[in-house]
Amino acid sequence: MGRQLTFEAIKALVPQRFPLLCVDRVLDYVEGRSLIALKNISGNDVHFMGHFPQLAVMPGALLLEGIAQSMLVLYQLTYDPFDRDDIPLFGSVDARFLHPVFPGDQVIFEVEARKLTSTAGLFVGVAKVAGETVVTARLGFGKRRSATATPSVTAGVADG
Repeated sequence: MGRQLTFEAIKALVPQRFPLLCVDRVLDYVEGRSLIALKNISGNDVHFMGHFPQLAVMPGALLLEGIAQSMLVLYQLTYDPFDRDDIPLFGSVDARFLHPVFPGDQVIFEVEARKLTSTAGLFVGVAKVAGETVVTARLGFGKRRSATATPSVTAGVADG
């Protein structure tokens, strides 16, 4: 493979932490164009306690999160890493879940940038297990300063 990133390097680029880190390693990337990453699925992952106790199935939302985190890594390898106050806001999600993912599987995330600017990106991505596509997605995000994205102090406070 080509240009790789370790788990520690990935942690430096994505804001998520345990138990929501969904990328273990970057296998290859081309700045501004594409990235291939992997996630090893373990039966010991905490989400399997409730999804589902009788038959462990990887939550689709976490597979989509893996695609999104792969996109964030590609974006930051293309531009500069986010500042401490920057957060990604995702939207325009169009996803298809085609097959379940189980403990013991290794998921390969492949993402491709369709349009990038210094503050946003549009991407397509797939998740594959053993060469078979399990998720397809198109999504975009915008980079925002956390000060402009946080709720106001009085949000949700009842009048009276």
